Amino acid sequence: MDAGNRTSEQIRQIVQDIIQERFGYPLEYVDVFADEDSAGEAILRIEVGHPWRHEPVEPDLAYGLPRQVRDALEQQGETRFPFIRHHFHDNQAVAS
Repeated sequence: MDAGNRTSEQIRQIVQDIIQERFGYPLEYVDVFADEDSAGEAILRIEVGHPWRHEPVEPDLAYGLPRQVRDALEQQGETRFPFIRHHFHDNQAVAS
């Protein structure tokens, strides 16, 4: 399917499914916005809200995530590069 025919909800759902599977816990939100980078290129800005968890978050879970999201979106005809920003609770512990 051509990216121009995909709705933002369809793109958001693809992105959410991948991130949800990667982190393995319910996310507070996944928002996807069409945007431009500093060079004026079209991008997808992805904002991910993580709930506070008792267990420390493994930083390795984010490693390679943009590539995984990009590959899945490219299979659907989406060519904009995904920029992912994670929002964690201020007191969230990170595993070392």
